[in-house]
Amino acid sequence: MILKSIDHSLMAEHLTTHLGAIRKLKVYYCTVKHPYLKNIVGKQLAAMQSHVKVMLSFIEPTQQSFIPVPSLSQLQQPFVACQSTFGSLDDQAIAIEAETTATSMSKNNYLSALRMKVKPVREAHFKMANQQAHFQEQYREFISGMGWSYAPKAAVEEQQKTVNHFLKLFEGELY
Repeated sequence: MILKSIDHSLMAEHLTTHLGAIRKLKVYYCTVKHPYLKNIVGKQLAAMQSHVKVMLSFIEPTQQSFIPVPSLSQLQQPFVACQSTFGSLDDQAIAIEAETTATSMSKNNYLSALRMKVKPVREAHFKMANQQAHFQEQYREFISGMGWSYAPKAAVEEQQKTVNHFLKLFEGELY
């Protein structure tokens, strides 16, 4: 299949980004100590590797059928030959940065999908975005469970001021 130029360009850009993310996730996989976090990193790595295969199948001009985006339950933990670890990274730093990576990848895939013209390419990228959002949520839950995040609550008075301000602003617009 011959793609629209925009689809081809966006995937070419994604492939470069995926290469960097895959290499980073391999380092994280070899460095992480907590088994649950290692599992999340491994699954995200496997998903990223499958995303590359899917995109390459779309870009191959002689390809008539495409590799589907596998569901997360179909992914196997990858084999990573860990030759050395990097002592300056700890599980907390890795989890927080990996969550940021998943967030960024999800946004990038979703926004690109909105611009893509070829339906199977667009739908694959929506699925890829959802998978990365899933990893973001897993990292977020892990980080929270470890006590590494803190989200302060707004004061009741400030929230009420905000509601009152916008109720006045939207007066006559909502009801």
